[in-house]
Amino acid sequence: MFKYFKTDEHGFSIMELVVATGIFSILVLATFGIFSSSLRGQRQVLAQTRLQRETQLIMETVSKKIRTSRVDYTEYETVFGSGNPIINPVQELILIDQADARVKFSYDQINQAINLQLDAGPINPMSSSDINITNLNFFIEPTTNPFATGLLPSVQPRITVVMSIQSSVGNSLAKLTVQQTIPQLGSSF
Repeated sequence: MFKYFKTDEHGFSIMELVVATGIFSILVLATFGIFSSSLRGQRQVLAQTRLQRETQLIMETVSKKIRTSRVDYTEYETVFGSGNPIINPVQELILIDQADARVKFSYDQINQAINLQLDAGPINPMSSSDINITNLNFFIEPTTNPFATGLLPSVQPRITVVMSIQSSVGNSLAKLTVQQTIPQLGSSF
């Protein structure tokens, strides 16, 4: 007859351990991948937010000066010739503010920044070191002095600013291009 022995063997076979370890490894790798991806996305969103904030600050400063100033058409006549229209786009915007002070916005291609100069004072960068301005153009309309005749202009003078900007911090590359047309409210002073 057969004798049946009852054994108290408990545990896992080597095959069960290999399968369990494999499943655990796959789960850990998937979780790490999702976590890593969400961190990259968060860094990208933070870089984009920082870039938008910086761009808004620059555009507000430029817009305020344009609205309360007038284009220095005589300065552009020395560049393009007397009586010749301005050839758009220009990378330097030269204005005269309400106190008859000269205001100059210019694009510095070497440092990839926008600069502001008041009268003959020092040239000051407007943008932070966290961003690079990759392109800056000003479109001046009308291209000739509308006040030269002494009559009110038939077209409201305006300036369109087109700026491409990107983040220079970390590995996350955020890019943004903005365009804004600003009328000159103080053109006739």
